[in-house]
Amino acid sequence: MRILSLLSILFLLACQEPQSTEDTPPVAGQPEVLPEMDTIVEAANPHQEFLDFYLVFTKAFANWNADDHPLNDFFHPVHGVYVIYSTGAMPQIQRFMSPKEWEQNDVVFGILNTTCAELNLQPVFEELPDVVCDEDTYNKSGCFSQEINLLAESGIWNYSDLNEKEKQAVEYAAESVSVTLINTSCFTLYFSKTESGFKLSFVDIRPPCTA
Repeated sequence: MRILSLLSILFLLACQEPQSTEDTPPVAGQPEVLPEMDTIVEAANPHQEFLDFYLVFTKAFANWNADDHPLNDFFHPVHGVYVIYSTGAMPQIQRFMSPKEWEQNDVVFGILNTTCAELNLQPVFEELPDVVCDEDTYNKSGCFSQEINLLAESGIWNYSDLNEKEKQAVEYAAESVSVTLINTSCFTLYFSKTESGFKLSFVDIRPPCTA
């Protein structure tokens, strides 16, 4: 009878479920296992392609009249580059297919041949500065860019002395602009996105607040 009782006790002990280790407190001196942290992936800069392009572009622009003509590759392959300037009240718009052609226009050549000391400023993608014509020309200084087409909105070709066919060509080229860049120490640049990357399509070298 005693043997049967012992066997019953052993059988009951064997059938008991083992205690869960999850409820077991950590041993003193033993580090707790921390939960795995989610990997934080930084969002890619949506403007990085343009920023990389602009870095190379400014180096070429600063040496546009070198023997190897490094700026040629940055001209829009179809429209060329339209330069907007002024010799009076009416804006002038002239098309150039290569940087060497700038030399044929004294006004354009005189301005573009002067290297802007702060041309290579890194653009900041934010709202473009406003012309205030107060103590300062703009309400903020620096180099700013935005995915906006201020040129197409301005319709500046309608105020020039171009004939109707020329105006249509300028308007067509202006519609391709995808990025407007204002360097408050230099001028305004307009870039178009093509199959081969960004290209320069317009340069407005008119100093604000002089009209």
